[in-house]
Amino acid sequence: MDEVKMYKTSQICDKVKVSKNTLLKWLDRGFIDPPAERTVYQFLWSEENLSNIQSYVNRRTRGEAKQQG
Repeated sequence: MDEVKMYKTSQICDKVKVSKNTLLKWLDRGFIDPPAERTVYQFLWSEENLSNIQSYVNRRTRGEAKQQG
């Protein structure tokens, strides 16, 4: 069985170029799916979570660009 790659919140933030506070705010508001796993100390995000978050960031970026133009 293949090992599933999991990411810490800080790794996700680095990959999608958002702050941890922003990511957690989106999570609280239900804009992004919850992490695949949650331990007492941290969230663990799956590859699918990363893909979904990146898609959300892309949609927001396009939306904000349209508003400015």
